[in-house]
Amino acid sequence: MIRILLVEDNVADARILEENLREAALPFRLTKVESLAAAMPLAGDHDVVLLDLSLPDALGLETVSRMISATRVPIVVLTGNRDDRVALEAVAAGAQDYLLKDDVTPALAARTIRYAIERQRMHALEVERIKSAEALSRARFVAEVAAASSSSLDVGETMRAVVRLLVPTLADACAIDLVRPDGGLERVASHAVAAAHEALVANPAPCERAEAPGERARTTTPVFARGRQVAVITYGCAAGRAFGVEERLLADDVGRHVALAIDNARLFADAQRALRGRDELLAIVSHDLRNPLGVIDLALGLIARDASHLQAALPRAQRAAQRMTTLISDLLEVTRIDAGTLTVTPLPTDLLLLLTEVVEQHRVLCSDKSLQLVTRMPADLGTLKLDSERIVQALGNLLGNAIKFTPPGGTITLAAERNHASVTIQVRDTGVGMPDDQIAHIFDRFWQGQHRRKDSVGLGLAIVKGIVDAHGGRIHVESAVGAGTSFSIVLPLDVALTAVA
Repeated sequence: MIRILLVEDNVADARILEENLREAALPFRLTKVESLAAAMPLAGDHDVVLLDLSLPDALGLETVSRMISATRVPIVVLTGNRDDRVALEAVAAGAQDYLLKDDVTPALAARTIRYAIERQRMHALEVERIKSAEALSRARFVAEVAAASSSSLDVGETMRAVVRLLVPTLADACAIDLVRPDGGLERVASHAVAAAHEALVANPAPCERAEAPGERARTTTPVFARGRQVAVITYGCAAGRAFGVEERLLADDVGRHVALAIDNARLFADAQRALRGRDELLAIVSHDLRNPLGVIDLALGLIARDASHLQAALPRAQRAAQRMTTLISDLLEVTRIDAGTLTVTPLPTDLLLLLTEVVEQHRVLCSDKSLQLVTRMPADLGTLKLDSERIVQALGNLLGNAIKFTPPGGTITLAAERNHASVTIQVRDTGVGMPDDQIAHIFDRFWQGQHRRKDSVGLGLAIVKGIVDAHGGRIHVESAVGAGTSFSIVLPLDVALTAVA
């Protein structure tokens, strides 16, 4: 049973066409309407639409275009005009066939309807075949990108393999830039079909932008991993080539694989650093624990052989034991910082009183080394919500370092100032200072500069940074060889205290 929708406002023409269909012995069910507005909601429930080109609410090609926009059902146009030019234009616009009303016969009507339905079916199959082929091509392309992005754990090598696939499939030029910790971009890979197209991806933009087709098109797509932007992929198309919807969908798939590749590479790098850190930790701890243990063992041996050595040997053993206790305590602190479990207990604190206490704790040490300890602190520093024990620990580490590395006769300054948003605490010395290449590593675990001391394993500044981070603050250092070093801790007044991540 063929379901036919007849759209004809002339009652006589509609009756004649219905009679022709009955004479053709065509199994059909006919629905008749007299306007395009009435037909459009019904078209989807039928197998074919017989559409008059002259209706009360539509005329000529407009009739066909409006019906095509409403349904995919095959359309056969009806015209009473002996000049079939308009009917042919309707077929070119999307109708499957046409009938001249004066020439309709039962056989012609039946044949035209059947052919229209069959042509529409074949067209739909061809469309599906093309879509399937395109989907298969996209799947193969994405699979190749996935394979390239997982071919190595070296980010640069992987990204270079990816851009070579993206050009020319998606664009005439492509570049990938990694997002640095400071928010800047670092280009790791680029490729173009020709040197003239390289300018299309120069100077990556921070957000997505596409220019009009026909012009040089450029699209910049951000790449995210674990909720954080890790890269930017820039696509450039030469004049005449557009970066359309299909390309954007493929670019989204590419972005997901690139994100996974970058994330895996960084996780691998982190794991390698962790392994090196473990080995370094074991080497340093075994070395730095062996020395005090040797002192204790020697002291106990002296006492065992001759009790008269007790008075001389015991203080050395006690100092060695204290050294071991300090080392173990520092290791535990760094472990908490690395695990994100270093906690702080915020309490309203009189900052001037706290800083005065820190100064008094170190005044004797400075005096013993003939160092001048200077303070520059206004009386209106006020109250700040912080963990006083942790801040005293951090400042103690900074002042301790200043005392160690400042020669006799030098000056150490503890200064503080407050503004509308933060408090800055500064520890300056006139010591040996550091070259620029060492400043970049100053907060690394176990790192020590050229003036290494045997009583330190290089954990103090890492602990200081962990404490400052836990208070929502920041710390930076300025130094020059022979001109001393300055550490500045900036704590926000509305500090949100958190565990270190």
